Amino acid sequence: MQRLKQEFYGKIIIMNFSSIIVESAQDELDNKVKQGEVVSKYQLKINENIAYGIINSRFLDIISSYEDGSIDENFSSLISLVAQHYTPIIPDRHFP
Repeated sequence: MQRLKQEFYGKIIIMNFSSIIVESAQDELDNKVKQGEVVSKYQLKINENIAYGIINSRFLDIISSYEDGSIDENFSSLISLVAQHYTPIIPDRHFP
């Protein structure tokens, strides 16, 4: 039972961390669109599934970089990496 609780809480922590990173990456993407670095006729949104996969695979590296003092650099690079994976939001498009 303890293992199940640890697994559950571990997933919750990664999901919360992922939402923080995705929010920052979305802000970065919005700034790039405003500055004209990224051009699209549709609104762009960070692909949260890809972001979760990236963050999940690098989570331990980010946490362990706290001791090295390079956590700010790792956050910035992670946000930049996640910001590269976006998708256009096409209005009135529905999937069955």
